[in-house]
Amino acid sequence: MNHSLRGAVALNVNEVHHRGLFEAALASADGCFMVVVGTLLAVSPRRPQSIAIDGSLLLIAMLMLSPMTSRSHYVELLLPYMTLLALNWRDQHTGRQGRAVLLTSFAW
Repeated sequence: MNHSLRGAVALNVNEVHHRGLFEAALASADGCFMVVVGTLLAVSPRRPQSIAIDGSLLLIAMLMLSPMTSRSHYVELLLPYMTLLALNWRDQHTGRQGRAVLLTSFAW
């Protein structure tokens, strides 16, 4: 089973019978996700402590935008989720951004 954005779109739009609609829906979902990720990266504070948040966000985005993501790939999500949780507990300044990244990744 494909757990990426492509798989989520494929569950709702039949790729074989409605190829044009599928491509449009996939492009829209990918575009929206990239805008959210780009916005979160843009508002990230430029300091050494924020590198972990940016890296976590990029790893989550990489798996979501991949054409094929299976359950075995979710092991890779342990590192960014633990990093974001640790930063959220340790640093109040980046707490809001860490929560936004986590909520975005769980929403998709």
